[in-house]
Amino acid sequence: YDLDNLKFGKIDVGRYPDAAKAHRVNDSSMSKQLPTIILFREGKETCRVPSFDSTGKLRKFFCTEDNIKAAFDLNNLYKECKANPLKHRKKPAAKADNSHAEDVDSNHEKIE
Repeated sequence: YDLDNLKFGKIDVGRYPDAAKAHRVNDSSMSKQLPTIILFREGKETCRVPSFDSTGKLRKFFCTEDNIKAAFDLNNLYKECKANPLKHRKKPAAKADNSHAEDVDSNHEKIE
């Protein structure tokens, strides 16, 4: 599932509790929300597991490879991303006084 426009990341919410808070994940040691997997498309959350029902109760989710593939429709997501690759820009010539500058593709967001 590795493409330029399909990436996976992992955050240790024990070390980065602000990230847990920002994404509404309970990071306590007894939390039933861990692990939480969130799908972002164009920077917006579109799906997560485990999720909550309409009453606010956490739905059980068994983290297996097959369940994750099904919950996020990963096979179709992969096909969609493969059919629509990122268009790469040509890199500008490097300047001598700009040796620390980053070349960032316009289709990628910089994560702080």
